[in-house]
Amino acid sequence: MVNLEAQPLSLGVNFQPATAPIPTNCLADFGELFAVRTNGLSYGWNVDHTGRAWMRPSNNAPDTRYETGVDLLPDGSSVWEIAVTNGIYTVVLVAGDATRLDTVYRLDIEGVPAILNTIQGTNHWVKGAATVRISDGRLTLRGSARALNNRLCFVDIQSFQRPVISTRLATNKVFGMSYWQPPGSTFSPEVSTNWTYWNSAGSSSCGPDGAPGGMSDPNTAAYPKRFFRTRLQLPQASRLVYSNGFEGALGMGWSRFGGALPISTTPAGGRKFLGPFQSERIDFQLSNAPLPPGIVTVSFDLFLIGTWNGNGPAGSDAWAFYQSLPHTLDATFSNGTHGQSYPVNVLKAPAITPEFDARTGAAETNTLGYAAPGDSVYRLTFSAWTYALTWLTFEGRLAAGNTNASWGLDNVVISAVDIR
Repeated sequence: MVNLEAQPLSLGVNFQPATAPIPTNCLADFGELFAVRTNGLSYGWNVDHTGRAWMRPSNNAPDTRYETGVDLLPDGSSVWEIAVTNGIYTVVLVAGDATRLDTVYRLDIEGVPAILNTIQGTNHWVKGAATVRISDGRLTLRGSARALNNRLCFVDIQSFQRPVISTRLATNKVFGMSYWQPPGSTFSPEVSTNWTYWNSAGSSSCGPDGAPGGMSDPNTAAYPKRFFRTRLQLPQASRLVYSNGFEGALGMGWSRFGGALPISTTPAGGRKFLGPFQSERIDFQLSNAPLPPGIVTVSFDLFLIGTWNGNGPAGSDAWAFYQSLPHTLDATFSNGTHGQSYPVNVLKAPAITPEFDARTGAAETNTLGYAAPGDSVYRLTFSAWTYALTWLTFEGRLAAGNTNASWGLDNVVISAVDIR
């Protein structure tokens, strides 16, 4: 059984330099090592981050908490912790910077992906949340090596509160119940006729702002007695679903319309990869049965080879990734003199034409051994809640007439955090 009776806690921690004013109703973290503070709480970093804290005033900031932050280490080793009583907590994070759009944020709460986003349009801040169980006395936030200019503005932490359930009985004798779900939580309404056996009526998750939950039961009138409850579902340990470095046979699940799926070797380093491809779509069928409800994370290395012109005058060279539903990434990329939209997601910001330097966000440049203009490698990670993830799509869209550019994939890894 889960103990919901953790010591009540409600606090906000603002990440800032020591010279910045402390926002109302917040504690301040100046980037110091984990230690007992003068306020009696213990919190801080695994390594000194005082030189990485900043303040950048902005008229666009919703409040002063959005004007300060701390830059995380680019190798993903930044860890911030706070000592808390064991129990269940709702945690909300905000990351961003009023002066930067060339960012990809990756932040975990207790190993649960909370923020994995490229900036969408001109919105400089992103928010994430998770409701998690603490069993070691410390709430842990962690960065990622697959981020770009990763940073953190503030965190709000609250002890989990049981939802107050409201009930209703409509004139057609359909029973319903409703309640408010805390940010980043998942609940499963259940029904029973005898208090012994309970049947799930589905599950509902919510984002960082919370959301209403509940159910309607059209079968109420068919039973002499009908009982209802809702159960909090918590993230479980991450598990590996699929991994392929393309060192051997391709295996099942991959498909290409009208053609074979080559596995090639890079001229430098002898690295095996799936490709090369040009203006075409590659699909991967995960399995015959969809994954159970939870958080799925997909990571892979994207090889961009040759003359990618990004936002060039002859037409854009774009690449996209999506998973069962709408596009997760759709951006232009450049290996040459023209700019590119990545890391801003163009599809979700059609009213603007973002432009960054060629190869912004690339983990490697000109390491694969291809002739000029060379090559670049992007280490991409995407995470999303899913009820029925069954397939992934990878798609290149080159400008008409561009036959000197191609792309490929390596180190495809899919993991899942089940919610139950």
